[in-house]
Amino acid sequence: MLGQGVLGLSVTYLIGLVMLVLVFAFGKMWDRKYTSEFKKAGWSSSIVAKIAILVAVAAAGGFISIPGPAASIKLDSTAGYFASIMFGWQVGGIVAAFGTFFANLMSGFSGWAAMVPYYMINMALAVLAYGYISKRFNLVAGMIAGTIVNTLCIMPWFFMLGWVTMIPILIPQIVGSFVNCFLATVAYKAITAAQDRKKTVDIDMVE
Repeated sequence: MLGQGVLGLSVTYLIGLVMLVLVFAFGKMWDRKYTSEFKKAGWSSSIVAKIAILVAVAAAGGFISIPGPAASIKLDSTAGYFASIMFGWQVGGIVAAFGTFFANLMSGFSGWAAMVPYYMINMALAVLAYGYISKRFNLVAGMIAGTIVNTLCIMPWFFMLGWVTMIPILIPQIVGSFVNCFLATVAYKAITAAQDRKKTVDIDMVE
């Protein structure tokens, strides 16, 4: 075990750095294959407003808990997943990262503050994986990918505290990650279905 000192945090930040590189590498792949709100409009007032609203929703989700058999499930990452698939990886990554920051801040993170930058990067990568895989394959594959990557947020604790301590946390983390992915998918499907119906109605009215 590496402990929670300098060595443990150094390994954590190294893992976070690798994840940050992956965020931009896969982001470039996304830009080559799919459009995104940010790619089309840049830092427009609309983009900034969407990010601000969704970050606030993500932070508020940190206060919403669904009781579970082992631990409660918080909904702080639902907005990030939704933002990724709806508006693109840039908006999704920013919403996920800062939503995670504010959710931790309002939860009183003094005991694990040094880990928060790692959580922010991990969450950005998780929503990117969810959005990209959903678009490349299907929503079920995207939910699985997002859940797996998000679950990696507890990986440094395995190195610092040991497997025996962390294994009981693994299942609740997986379930919580999947629930957030699932709720984002439901919201995305509902909104896109409504948009498709509106387009159909508009076409019929024109005809």
